Amino acid sequence: MFLFRSKKKKEEEKDGLPKEVKDKNGFGRPKSSKILKRENTENIKTQKIQKRRNKDFKLESILVRPLITEKAGALGVFNQYVFEVSGKANKVEVKKSVEQIYGVRPMSVNMSNVLGKGVRFGRRISQCKSWRKAIVTLREGDKIEVYEGV
Repeated sequence: MFLFRSKKKKEEEKDGLPKEVKDKNGFGRPKSSKILKRENTENIKTQKIQKRRNKDFKLESILVRPLITEKAGALGVFNQYVFEVSGKANKVEVKKSVEQIYGVRPMSVNMSNVLGKGVRFGRRISQCKSWRKAIVTLREGDKIEVYEGV
């Protein structure tokens, strides 16, 4: 003995189908609850990914700078180059950004987190920022001109 019914139930009673399921012509069949749940979870996942990344996200922002050190110079013999990378970057993003910026396809990318060193200012003990390092291995014959702007 219900006096008030929701709008959704009224619409379903009129046509016999939920409003969301119909196509442009008004035909369709009701989807099972499993399919609707799957579609909702896929939408939520894409929204989370979009929130995690900025709208202005570009591959150029992943590589912070090339590291020019004695150790990085020694790795040049093995056709490896070292870059400082943003903290949230992963191997796939680093590989794509190297392809886009330098026009070279890397064979592999190794990542490591470098902890900040401890620093003393008199009695005070502090710590430098931690950062992320990527070692990019190229194929034989490929080169990156890192030392041009330095």
